[in-house]
This record gives sequence, structure tokens and C-alpha cells, in this order.
Amino acid sequence: RATIIQSMEVEGAGTGGWPVAEAPITSSPGAPPLRTRIWECLVAYRMLLLGGGVAGAFFFLGFFIGRIAARPGPSDVTSVERELSALYRHPEITGAAATVDGEYQLAADPYMINNGRMNFQDRTFGIEIELAIPQNAKVLGKDGGGDDKKERLRVYRVLTEALMEQTQETVTPSFAKIMDDADYSKTWWLIPDPSLACWTKDGKFLGADKGPDGTKRGHTCWTFEVVSPILTRKDNGIERVRKMFEALESIGALATSPSGRMNPSLGFHIHIGQQDIYPTRRPACPRPPDSDKGKDLRAAGGACPAWQFPADMRMWVTTYLLFEDALLQLLQEERRDNDAELIASNRHGKYAMHLDDLSDPALIAAVGSAQADLRELVSTPEKGRDINHLTARWKKLNLHSLDRHRTAEFRAAAATVSAKEVVNWIDLHMALVHTFEVPHAQLYWPGVGSPRPWGVEDRLEDKLSWFLKHFINPLVGGEHLEFYYRLGVGKANPECWRLNPKDQDAAEDCERRRAGKAGHRLAANFSSPAVFG
Repeated sequence: RATIIQSMEVEGAGTGGWPVAEAPITSSPGAPPLRTRIWECLVAYRMLLLGGGVAGAFFFLGFFIGRIAARPGPSDVTSVERELSALYRHPEITGAAATVDGEYQLAADPYMINNGRMNFQDRTFGIEIELAIPQNAKVLGKDGGGDDKKERLRVYRVLTEALMEQTQETVTPSFAKIMDDADYSKTWWLIPDPSLACWTKDGKFLGADKGPDGTKRGHTCWTFEVVSPILTRKDNGIERVRKMFEALESIGALATSPSGRMNPSLGFHIHIGQQDIYPTRRPACPRPPDSDKGKDLRAAGGACPAWQFPADMRMWVTTYLLFEDALLQLLQEERRDNDAELIASNRHGKYAMHLDDLSDPALIAAVGSAQADLRELVSTPEKGRDINHLTARWKKLNLHSLDRHRTAEFRAAAATVSAKEVVNWIDLHMALVHTFEVPHAQLYWPGVGSPRPWGVEDRLEDKLSWFLKHFINPLVGGEHLEFYYRLGVGKANPECWRLNPKDQDAAEDCERRRAGKAGHRLAANFSSPAVFG
């Protein structure tokens, strides 16, 4: 593996990153021809005969097997070439890797790591979190029931004033779901959202504002979304987030029902700024003049303007895709599903149609190609849909936000009112988008030379530990996130164990309450199918 990385380095390119020049994806890096390996074995055998002994014979046997095993295996360049050829024959894929003598190359790329990249202090971020508050919450004063517009306005004004008083932040209540980019940089937003699920008087959830007959559902809570302004660590952004969530918890906001049952419609999304990596917005793809379905020129058989995704971005996206299955172990069980509605996997499942069947080496080559369109490969819409369709954004990693906000959006997490959970989740994803800074990061990727560098048993908990140790610890300057996120791995609700690290009884009770009652799965507690926020 060291050989392949050395061949990919370019003088002056800095630490990490893709090479400027061609870098072949080869099989079993550094493996000599078979004739050379046999000659080495014969020489070793003669030397061992001179040394003599049973021990020498066993040493020779191990040496011989090891040298022959160095021959290219099934994940060699030929199989990678076949996988990529099939990928690029797909009508919805326009990018292609260059080939030289049958080997896929990483083409020259003008965007390389440089001293202008943001660090942890300067990188921008923002959060969106969906929560609920009981209608009889003390902060609301009189009974907060009723569905008329006047009562709604009163409730959200009360919540806004309470949050402003406790945080000394500017909080704006808004009844508009769409806001200009500039608004996010000025204030926290509290956005009413009656479409989110709320518990009913019989203890279940309903996911629609009205029942099928058009009548009100008789809900017992108010649901809303909290959206942060654009934040940075440099401007005390982490502390501002911490104070906001302490305030939300103190006024009685919940990410569950009052009994602790999980509400799958409430989600937690993070936007991480990519302004330095993705310096300009992608040129708009022109629409055919006779289009009445909103399809762009590519969908009509034409061609969109050429566009290259920067190498640093392709590197951290590749890292995410290679370790997505391990990172999903940090989520509650139901949100790990590859085909979960609104938070589908980018790597596996029916919504990851272009990447699902690719081996790791083929994935590395495909996403690493300078010609690759990451939106096509990673944020794929439903089959038959236009590339700009809403379903393309409903992934655990949404890259369509690059063109609108110049951010990468991570959508997989469940809502929480724990300030510790929120802050650590931000730090984890801030580090993830900085993995292009990890020296020789490709050494820690699964690949041809070592398909499972974290262990032959290929356990997801070992893969997660490998990812945290080699990609996150160097960037956050310690092991605190590794120790935090190793708690509860493999459990149905790992957050319960992260928030109760020294109290097993409390963690188990938390899991029982989040499942509704012992022995019942989450989905059984809903009178309509779970839709993840």
C-alpha cells in the first residue's frame, strides 16, 4: 500500500490529496512478476537447506505461500475496469475516467490542497433541527391548545421570547418555509412545521396535520424547526449552539414523546461550508426551449456545461462513502436502513443505483476521477427522475446544497435536545470534511492491497474504530470523539449509552422508553408509516 501512495504523490502538493498527474489504480501494489517470486523461493529454499532443521522447512513453507499470495486477486485492475466500464455506459452518467493501456487514471485537476483552505476555526457550519413541545408546557402559560391561527401566533411568539431571554440571541419566528441565503447569517429562526409527527392523546404518533377525512388530528404538541445562522468556531459558534440547546431543553422542547418514545419524523441536519473547496457555483444547465416538465438539457439528450469537482472534495466524499456503513452505527437502528425514506444511503441500496454494486477499488477510481460528476454518482434521484428532483436531496449526504448554499448537508441524525450530542456531531462532521488534510489518507482506505485494514473479521465496530482513529483523531487533536462514539455501538439507540456512560441501568431504561415498551419495535408504535426527518 505504501508503494501505491508513493506513486500518487506529487512534489509540492502538500499532505494528503489527489495527485495532479496521472495515478494508475494498480493491483497488489509492488508485487513482482511470478517468475521473480519463484526464483526468490528457490533461493530461500537453498539457504534454508543449509540452515537445516524442521523449523527452517516450516519457515520456507510460510514464505512460499506468502509470495505466491502476493499475486493480484479478484479485486485487480481488470475487475475495476469492468465495473467502471459498466458504470460509464449508464445513460445518466456523463463523467468518465481516462484510460491508459487499459488502466484507469486520475486525470489532472487544477484544484489542489493549498494554504488557503479553511481550518476548524474558520470553517462555516449551520444546523437545522426539528423538535416538539407539549401544548401544556409551562413556558406556554395558559393551555396552548387549539389550532386557530391566533393561538399558533401566540405560541410561537412565546417560544421565541423565551429562547431570546435565555440565550441573548436574536430569534425570529417565521411562518415561511423558504428563506433567502442572507437571512441565515443574521438570526436564529424558529419555523412552525405542522407536517411533523406529533403524539396523540392515545399515546401514538400521526405524521400528517389532518386525518384522511380532513378533520384535525387532535394532537397534543406543537412542532417546529430551529435553524441557526451561519456560524464558525472563531466567532464562538460552538458555545452559541450549546446555549441554544440548553435553552431548548429548559423550556421543555422534546425530540421524543413525553414518555421518551422516539419520533422518527424529527431529524437533525448539519450544513458544513464548502466555500473554499467549492469556490464557485456550478453553471446552470440550460433547459430546452420547448420543455414543459422542467427537465434540463442533459435529460433531453443534450449536454450541460463542463464542470470539475475539486480534488479535495472528491477525497473527503470518497472517505465518507468508504466508511458510511460504519458511521451509520452511530445512529438509532431505524435510521441505518439504506432505503430509509428521506435519508437514503449514498453507497448502498436501491437509491444508490450507481454505487451499490461497485467494489471499493472501483468506487475510489470512479469518485476520484476529475471527470466524475458527484451529484450524478452520490446524490442520485429516484430512477427516471431529473437530476434536480427533490429525491436527489433526500440522502444521508446531500451534495445538491452545494449549488444553492455552497454547503454539504448531512441529514442522517435523529433530533436531540442534548447539547453534548449536537456539539460532538458537529465536530465529527467538521473533521470528516477535513480528511483531505490527513497525511497519506489513502493508506487507511480499504483497497486492493488490504481490503479490510481494520481486521480480517470485518466487523463494523472495528471499521468505525479504524475510521475514528486514523481520520478523526488527528484532526480534532485528541481521542475524545473516539471514546465518545465507541459507546453504545451495536445498540438500538446508541445515544442512550453515550448520554449515560457510567449508568448501564439508565441506558437500558432509555432504550426501552425510546422503543415504546420492551419487546416492541419502533414502527409498531405508529399508526402511519414512519417518515424520517
